[in-house]
Amino acid sequence: GETLFISIFSQNQVLGMDISMDNVIDIIAEVGTSPEGLAVTPDGKTVYVANMNGQSVSVFDVDSCGPECTVSTVSGTVVSEPSIIAMAPDGGSAYVGGSG
Repeated sequence: GETLFISIFSQNQVLGMDISMDNVIDIIAEVGTSPEGLAVTPDGKTVYVANMNGQSVSVFDVDSCGPECTVSTVSGTVVSEPSIIAMAPDGGSAYVGGSG
């Protein structure tokens, strides 16, 4: 509820920003190549990142973070050049869009 996640395309990273204090926390996750879109589950516990040039989606649990998050990767079954991602209202599914 208090953290804004920001994907940094050219650095393959996700930053965290404390919105209550209006400052960047730090690099919290090293993710796949060229992260673009990201989505957070409704409960705020899991972040999904679409890695455009990595043909993958990176996933991390917010509770695993500090100072960096433990990141897992889903690949092989992701659309070409994934660039946008959205969560189902119940957080049970992630929908990924791209060029293919």
